[in-house]
Amino acid sequence: MMKRKIALVLAVLMISTLIASCGSNDVVSTTTSPAATSTAGTDTTPAPNGGTEGTDSVGFDAGIIAPAELPHGTDNLAVTADGKLKYEISDIGYPLESYEYELPLTTNTANEKFTLSKLIFASQLIGEDGLNAMPWQTWLRDNTGVNIDYRITTFNDIATQIQLDLAADQLDDIILDLTVYYSGTPKELVDQKYIVNIADYRAYMPDMMWQIPRFDFDVDLEQYYWYDKETIPTIYCMTENSAPNMGMMIRGDYLDTLGLKAEDLVTYDQIHDALTRIQTELSWEHPMQITATIETLAGVFFGGMNTSEAISTTVMTAIRVENSKVVYTATEDVDRQAMELLSTWYAEGLVDPNYLSNATDTAGAEARVLNGEIAYWESNPGTSISTARRSVDPNARWDGMPLNKLTPETKFQYARGQRPWGMAYSVWSINAKCENIPLVLTYADWFFSSEGSFQASFGVEGITWVADEKGNPVLTDLAINDETGGWLLDTYAGGPFSDVGLMDQMRSYAYPEGQRGVAIMKSWVVDNYPFKGGMDWPSSNAKGTDEETLEVANLSADALMYINENYMQFIDGTRPMSAWDDYVAGLDGVGLPRIKQIMQSIYDRFIAEYPDYAQK
Repeated sequence: MMKRKIALVLAVLMISTLIASCGSNDVVSTTTSPAATSTAGTDTTPAPNGGTEGTDSVGFDAGIIAPAELPHGTDNLAVTADGKLKYEISDIGYPLESYEYELPLTTNTANEKFTLSKLIFASQLIGEDGLNAMPWQTWLRDNTGVNIDYRITTFNDIATQIQLDLAADQLDDIILDLTVYYSGTPKELVDQKYIVNIADYRAYMPDMMWQIPRFDFDVDLEQYYWYDKETIPTIYCMTENSAPNMGMMIRGDYLDTLGLKAEDLVTYDQIHDALTRIQTELSWEHPMQITATIETLAGVFFGGMNTSEAISTTVMTAIRVENSKVVYTATEDVDRQAMELLSTWYAEGLVDPNYLSNATDTAGAEARVLNGEIAYWESNPGTSISTARRSVDPNARWDGMPLNKLTPETKFQYARGQRPWGMAYSVWSINAKCENIPLVLTYADWFFSSEGSFQASFGVEGITWVADEKGNPVLTDLAINDETGGWLLDTYAGGPFSDVGLMDQMRSYAYPEGQRGVAIMKSWVVDNYPFKGGMDWPSSNAKGTDEETLEVANLSADALMYINENYMQFIDGTRPMSAWDDYVAGLDGVGLPRIKQIMQSIYDRFIAEYPDYAQK
């Protein structure tokens, strides 16, 4: 109990998520297709290190609940009553194809109820009878047979809620984002019996396990799941039809007036000239919006300088790897160049001076966006389509911008904000005290199947979608005319911030006007852009020891406070650029050299163990 209390105290130090979040393995290269070796109907369970393991009953020796213990009414799990797999696996332990479940998953609904928190970003959507009575939640209960009791939480409340639940040892059966807001390692949560080691129960998750090696464009995804060769602590939300979901946008109708085209505005100088013309010729005083974090995602605007200026109040600035040397953004000479550019634009009045009130891409600035005063911002296609529709100007149109470059010849090496991830944001862990772990894991796995993925992505037919003449899903007026800024589907269906499974990223554009969103995302993709990112830190793979994690977390708290107190002052000239060297010297005084030394050791160990990582 004392160890748990200490862990809870450390949770508030949630600084270095790059070390403490997820881990690595050498299970199988994501670019290699598993050999097709049939094992259906046998006593074989997938092995985390490749190969297979024979057992008397599926996974019994690996810790999976013995068949005799399977609860009544769960005949439709992927494991037979006598303990055999209902699907084939390869010789390295992954299922050979997607598994299709029969519904309901259970008929024992009267006696079983599981708790799960769901992030809600638009509470006005919830009816009088609460979230449990909403259409999608009702459909899931009626069709899967699994009875979920939802707890509503918000982005502002979830960290506190998790800490309180952890302190009281009263975590949900399905725990949302526990590993995100816990400063220790996921392995620690497994070892202390807070959460289940899903690797021990993976026979019940054929669809998730089938999806993992399929995303060969995301070099991190497989190792996000496998913390080490024996541990899968969490279930992530994956994204089908992955593409960059955030980028820079500009008012295309303004460019039409000026005789310009978004695709021609490639360099920072060209963007500067276009914004200056919008300011002077169209009389919009501050056409560019930044946020209180400068960038919302690392490198979205400053990727053309191969760095990031995303400044959080809770998480240390991003790590870059330059010629195998670990450095932090907002600390190097390239960051000085980035701030010189931004401060110059600010001095010219191009940047909205109220940026500190803009917590996200619309918060605090929506009125100016809708009034047309903002002409250049970082956003996602869905939000831009929604704000254009709601704009006071009926001709409002947002065009996606090519990735910014210093010169037309710039080669991108830092991919962070423009990388098409195979995963979304939400993470589920399963409470080790849950009374029916096989069913809960089967329920989670169903969302990775073709039927479950579709339902999570689009919701209930007739409410959020209908079929067109070709049978393709088309969003209804309810979903299209969303006045919440794009959050309706996250409540009326699955959401990448709350749910797991395979979420189709194209769902937000399943209507005629939505093709603009697809075009916007395509504008962010260029032939010579290495999305894997040669300067990217292997975020899921390289992790430190408990001692390293704690030391970096402690040191990062001071360094981050120093950055927040000083770095932003360069924007408005409160701190002149001539004081840059003093700023860097101050970072040395709050422990940055030691942080980099530890992170360099972690990186070097990782590369020594996985030398082919950079080539993936």
